Amino acid sequence: MTQIKGALVFTFLDNEITNRYENMTPNKTIKIISRTALLIGLLFQTACASFGPVKARHTSPNVDKEVADPFEGLNRKVYAFNEAVDKAVIGPIARGYNSTSPKFIRKRVTNFTNNLSEPVNFGNELLQLDFQDASVSLGRFLVNSTLGLGGLFDPASKDPELQYQKEDFGQTLGTYNVPAGPYVVLPLLGPSNFRDILGRAGDIVANPVRRINFNGETETVVGINAANFLNVRVNQEGRLMTIRDSADPYVNLRSLYNQNRDSNIHEDSDPFDDLEDFE
Repeated sequence: MTQIKGALVFTFLDNEITNRYENMTPNKTIKIISRTALLIGLLFQTACASFGPVKARHTSPNVDKEVADPFEGLNRKVYAFNEAVDKAVIGPIARGYNSTSPKFIRKRVTNFTNNLSEPVNFGNELLQLDFQDASVSLGRFLVNSTLGLGGLFDPASKDPELQYQKEDFGQTLGTYNVPAGPYVVLPLLGPSNFRDILGRAGDIVANPVRRINFNGETETVVGINAANFLNVRVNQEGRLMTIRDSADPYVNLRSLYNQNRDSNIHEDSDPFDDLEDFE
């Protein structure tokens, strides 16, 4: 009973601290920064209208198309390995992390890592000639890195024009019609394809976390990445259970992954949104 009361008190304080800080952030300052960034993006978008944007030249993706899976036999074995590791190790650790770490801490980790990813989002949007979205990522990074105390808070999201949008180099390659290539399942990393493997490598190189010097303490970088990984795993719990309950989880995941990547490239609705989230 004492633990329950403590948890309720901490949840209340968590909400109070977050709401009070983000609500006291000057709306006028946010709007000035965001509108300036959006105006710059609009000017670039107008100036480059004759070239694109690249995404606008695409038709809607054919989500029913057959996925190239020439390595299905090997992929199924890797998928079974990943499932065994997740059920025995990663899943229990993630659920333990979720039950023992305060929501306030988990939210700060998510905000911080999202903010660090904004330069990668910005760079990919520039490569896609999508200057409007690039201005959003730039505006978010400026607001949250300053008013958000280095990204620990997310006051930028108070502005409906500055909502978080993730971009990666795999999506960028897709906007230039680089073929996805065969579907593959990577050990521990999960579903991918040849194009996204190349894109993942590009994003790793561009990730600013690799360039931050935490007084030479690599453990800090590892800790940030590990905490963020557990956050993501916790948030995918409900969706993962839905996939596992399907007739053929391997085929279901392969189809959803392909649809998800197509929708990200063409900026359509995300098929994963139809699956249940884990709270």
